Amino acid sequence: MFNQLINKISEYKSAVLGFSGGVDSSLMAYALKSANMPYICATVQTPLQSKSEIVQSAFFCSEYGIKHEIICLDVLKIKEVKTNSKDRCYYCKKNIFGALFKLAKDLGYETVMDGSNADDLKEYRPGLKAKDELGVISPLAELGLGKKEIRSISKDLGLKTWNMPSSPCLATRIPYGTALNIDVLSAVEKAEELLASKGMGNVRVRVHGDIARIEAQDKDKAYSILSPEVLNSVKDCGFKYVCLDMDGYKRGCFD
Repeated sequence: MFNQLINKISEYKSAVLGFSGGVDSSLMAYALKSANMPYICATVQTPLQSKSEIVQSAFFCSEYGIKHEIICLDVLKIKEVKTNSKDRCYYCKKNIFGALFKLAKDLGYETVMDGSNADDLKEYRPGLKAKDELGVISPLAELGLGKKEIRSISKDLGLKTWNMPSSPCLATRIPYGTALNIDVLSAVEKAEELLASKGMGNVRVRVHGDIARIEAQDKDKAYSILSPEVLNSVKDCGFKYVCLDMDGYKRGCFD
């Protein structure tokens, strides 16, 4: 299947890859390198991405000798993003992919690719509309590869990213209609990093006003970790109240 991916990619002469450093885009980056074609990985840094994601993307590219560009984009200047509208993702992705196409044009690359996979097509993803409108190429999705297959291929290739947890943008922790700002996004980022450092694993901190609702994949382990000291540390991130959702982690719960 990896050879099929290389063949699909090789239909193009050169590409800019929208690169987050996650499982999907890391496999794409490795495939582009293996295809021996001109390309560059470009990570768009916005207030909606955690700093650790930027560090991870840079580390991966450095480790594999891949040319890497970081583009800074303040998407909070976009009304639909700042107000956290239901179609926020469409406007955000349109600006992000627009920046990637500009980079491709400036550097003389033929097209823009991303790591969208077949599973993404089954979920509420307004950003896919922007991708399609602009003509972004998604080889993984075109080959029908979902997350399970992508992890398996990555593991076989020895990529350290194969078992990384998904890391959607920080705005997904905040209900639609609740305005986004640096303070609330920073509070979420700090709280999740704190909980992960305590061994909680795949965790989301959902925001409801001054309440932090913690969703953990292993809710029993999370319950044992949430000592009074840890709870107070989460509060110090910028919350008045903290609670653990006993239903556990729910992907895209606000959708």
